[in-house]
Amino acid sequence: MNNIFQVLDNDTDVVLFEKDTYTVGRLKELIHNNFGNKFYTQFANGYQTVASLIQSVSINEAIFKVEDITWKSSCEGRRCQILRVGSRGWETGRLRIITSTEITTDNRITSNKVSSSPKVKIQVIIEFCPDELLAPESPLDDIRKMMQAT
Repeated sequence: MNNIFQVLDNDTDVVLFEKDTYTVGRLKELIHNNFGNKFYTQFANGYQTVASLIQSVSINEAIFKVEDITWKSSCEGRRCQILRVGSRGWETGRLRIITSTEITTDNRITSNKVSSSPKVKIQVIIEFCPDELLAPESPLDDIRKMMQAT
C-alpha cells in the first residue's frame, strides 16, 4: 500500500467522498470558512474569540506568543476518489488536510483608546495518497512504440 501523499494544487481537480463531490478549490474554500468560523466564535462575553484565547501560551511567568498554529487531519487520511484534469479516470486513495493559521494582532485607536484584536490568516493544503502509484511515462515510450510498429 502506498503511503506517499502529494499536494493537490490544481483547484479544478474533482474529489468524490461517497456521495459528495467537490472541486479542490471549493473544498479548500469550505475548509477555510469552517476554520474561520471556529476561530471567530463569540463566547458569552461577546468580545473574546478563540484566536485571542490561544494567541499566547503562559508557563508561570514565561509568556510565549503564538503566531502560527498547524492542524493536520489523521495520518490515515479520508477514503475518496479523485479525478485529475487530463487523467483517464478516477483514482482511489486517501485525502489529508493540513491547515495553517497565522495569528497577528491588529492595533486600532478608537476614542483615544488603543484596542487590539487578533487577525487570523488561514492557509489550507490538501494532499492525496493514491492506492496505487502510477508509473511515470518515460520520454522513450514514444520511440519504443515507433520501433515496435516497424
